Amino acid sequence: MNSLLTASADLVLTVLVPLTDEVPDAEDVNTGWWYVLVFFGLIAATLLLWLSMRKQLKKIRFEEKPSSEADRDADDQGPAA
Repeated sequence: MNSLLTASADLVLTVLVPLTDEVPDAEDVNTGWWYVLVFFGLIAATLLLWLSMRKQLKKIRFEEKPSSEADRDADDQGPAA
């Protein structure tokens, strides 16, 4: 098993790694304003989705049912004095 992993690693290092591109030049890599706008657009979309979910969750009304007999008996008797 170990020899198979070693052979696979040798294959990757000798054949596949040289096929990759070289590191790009510094002047070829830049962010630009479009990427900044996309980033802030994603933040705005996330905020709007969060606000919408919060609004929908506030609309939910449910009556919680007691889970055991002791809880039901305590609810039937009312608050303790």
